[in-house]
This record gives sequence, structure tokens and C-alpha cells, in this order.
Amino acid sequence: MIEVGTAGKTIFPYHGFQFMSEVTLLPSGISLDIKCIETDQMIIRTFFYDQSDYECQRDIIENAIRDYVLANTTEVERLFKFLSSDNWTRDLFD
Repeated sequence: MIEVGTAGKTIFPYHGFQFMSEVTLLPSGISLDIKCIETDQMIIRTFFYDQSDYECQRDIIENAIRDYVLANTTEVERLFKFLSSDNWTRDLFD
């Protein structure tokens, strides 16, 4: 879902929402901010010292995004967004 690469802003879709991740390279590590574009709400702000720190926090970051989607949609909305996206056809036939 999320890959931290070069510094800058990246927009990625997830279950019908558009999220923006902003990666900032600092002398002591990497800062990552993720916010929902539609609501302009900050989802998570975190800091990594190295690759292993990122691997440890990756599940926490992904869970924060999932929790946000669950809190801001109903089950019917999530199902509709999933079925009307390209994801279900790729999952079904891959």
C-alpha cells in the first residue's frame, strides 16, 4: 500500500478515498505525514530513523489508514467502492 521512496508528495487511492503522503528527508531520519485529501484530515504523522524502524511501524501506519476508512464509511459504501473499482477484477482473475 505505502512505499517510502524519495522525498516529496504522493497521492494514492485506498477504498475510494484519496490520500496524500508527504515524505521529508531530514538529517536524523525520514518524516512521513499522511492525510485524507477529501476531508483534509491528518491520518498519521510519524518519523523513521532507518529502514528497520519503518518496517516496525508499517503495520501501524496501514492500520491507521484502515481505521480511518472504517470510521468514515458504512459497510455498504465500502462494498460499493470495492465492486466499482478495478481491484475486484484483478483480485478475482489474478
